[in-house]
This record gives sequence, C-alpha cells and structure tokens, in this order.
Amino acid sequence: MSNNQKQLQGTYNHAYTLAFAVPASEHEDWYECLQNEKEKVIGSLERRLQMIRDNDQEFMEALEGFDTYGEQEDETTNNKGEHSNE
Repeated sequence: MSNNQKQLQGTYNHAYTLAFAVPASEHEDWYECLQNEKEKVIGSLERRLQMIRDNDQEFMEALEGFDTYGEQEDETTNNKGEHSNE
C-alpha cells in the first residue's frame, strides 16, 4: 500500500437520532417537557436504551441516521494534531 493510500484511509463519524417517548408528561408542549421534566425525560431515554440493547428489531427501528463525514487522519499525526517523531 502506498503512503498516499495510507493517508486516505480513515474512519467515519455518523450522526443518529434516537426515537423514544416520554409518557405521562404534565406539559402539552414537548419543549416545556424538556425544560421542566428533565428526570422524566432522562428516565424514559434510559428505559429506551435498555429496550434497544435487548431487542435487535427495536434497535433498528429506534435509530435513524442523518449525517456522515469522513475522519481521515494522517498516520504521522496523533489525535491532538501534533506530529509524532516516528
């Protein structure tokens, strides 16, 4: 593999949304629910995460990708952007 090909190899960063519901909210508006019922929202999110860990079909249905970009990194550069001495 040429040095040029090594530089072009990399990883990818994917952005997803996760579908979950917050039942029994005291607010009609979803934004007010986020503002005022943080523990209820987080509890619902944690239950959903456990559900998708346990069920492959739920996992595929709960997530939707919306963006991807390449994370190409030169092999002579560390993760802080500094060049190594190798």
